[in-house]
Amino acid sequence: MESNLTNARKLIEEYNQLYNTSFITTEPYRLFPDEDGVCEFKDQSWPCNGHAGVYLILANDGELLYVGQTISFGYRFYQYFKDDNGTCVVRSSKWSKEPVAIVAIAAPDDKKFERLSLEEYLIQKLQPIDNIRGK
Repeated sequence: MESNLTNARKLIEEYNQLYNTSFITTEPYRLFPDEDGVCEFKDQSWPCNGHAGVYLILANDGELLYVGQTISFGYRFYQYFKDDNGTCVVRSSKWSKEPVAIVAIAAPDDKKFERLSLEEYLIQKLQPIDNIRGK
């Protein structure tokens, strides 16, 4: 998982420097238990809940599947990964591989609009499979 994420972090740092902004990146948030039974979903709320920004969706092999943007992380993640009973599920079949982790990249609260530019920048540089597939 680390190579795609490492590249994304370098690009976010580059973007922050180029455009004098301060997006903050979280650690990967595992949606489902790993081999040791660790699952952040059971123990924590969504990362950056209530804030705007950009998010990365990762497959188990570390491939970056998708880069998206949202005005509210909690609402967007709920749309993708939570059923009406509060269980973590993959609610869509649009993914080329099963998503297992998300990374939130929070926009400064006074610059929420910058999330749109960062999303486009990361898609252009990283070419995630589910952003470019079929386009």
